[in-house]
Amino acid sequence: MHIYSAATFDNVTEVLTQQAYLHGCCAFSVRDEPVLPDTALDMAGPLTWALIIHANALAMLAGLAAPNELNALPMMVGTNPDAPFGNEAQIQPGRLPMSIALNLLDAALEHAICLGMHEQGFTPDEWDELPDDHKLIPLEPYLADLSQNWITESMDQADHWAQVQNWPQLINRETLKTMQAGPDFTNESGIAKSRILHAQSMSQ
Repeated sequence: MHIYSAATFDNVTEVLTQQAYLHGCCAFSVRDEPVLPDTALDMAGPLTWALIIHANALAMLAGLAAPNELNALPMMVGTNPDAPFGNEAQIQPGRLPMSIALNLLDAALEHAICLGMHEQGFTPDEWDELPDDHKLIPLEPYLADLSQNWITESMDQADHWAQVQNWPQLINRETLKTMQAGPDFTNESGIAKSRILHAQSMSQ
């Protein structure tokens, strides 16, 4: 098992904050209230808990974790009544190292940002042309996509073939460009299914 101190999550927040800016997000919004990335991605932030749930799903789909394995990643979601959604990130002993966890979290983060771009009608290239104070990503489309397409009974069951049949689309900037250019692109983010996990590696 890989064991990290509780203070390690400060480093996780720092890395994910840098990645958020790299992916084109200067702020998130929750219920129309703007939240800076370093706040949204801290232990009790409104986005971090969802990214951990998503990262766990990605680990399972990629064959890195068994279905419903609780300690594959060196972090988990705990409760915090004072947090925006009542959840907070917590460090735990994990079977997988932090480097893999960060890559999975980054893939989930890019997915969330790309869904926010699309929800507002922008391609990645158009988004890049916006002034920084307009690069605001709403979290609601991502949270809806997570609950509708990633955290479902069909994805939780142990039958791997059933999981593959219901494999959601993981979106990054390149796949978003391709999807938006195609004739069959749907406005419902989770409808298009993919048999390939499009996780991009983050620079270490």
